[in-house]
Amino acid sequence: MTAPAVVDLEEIAAMIFDTDGVITDTARVHATAWKQVFDTFLGEYAKRSSERFPPFDAGEDYLRHVDGKSRLEGVNDVLHSRNITADPDTAAGLAAAKDAFFRAEISAHGVTPFPSTP
Repeated sequence: MTAPAVVDLEEIAAMIFDTDGVITDTARVHATAWKQVFDTFLGEYAKRSSERFPPFDAGEDYLRHVDGKSRLEGVNDVLHSRNITADPDTAAGLAAAKDAFFRAEISAHGVTPFPSTP
């Protein structure tokens, strides 16, 4: 096991603990990840239930139902907006799938800092 790095706090002028949406523009990536997850789920759910569901709108649905909320709360809010009640395992699976897609997109393409970020 590798020993943890030692940080001399006397030498540090500043630390950044959160860049997601603070200094980097990740909202687009979050919205795209949610769209991928919900469109897939809603399509499969529609086949099983013989109902039609509107696709996830990466603008309006994202802002109304998931932005600023925990992943699990966002999942439940979107599904509720479509009159779908998911069991806790399904909701947790959708939340985990969104996180995996988001991380893969960031790994593959990086993120863009806001223009105001030096």
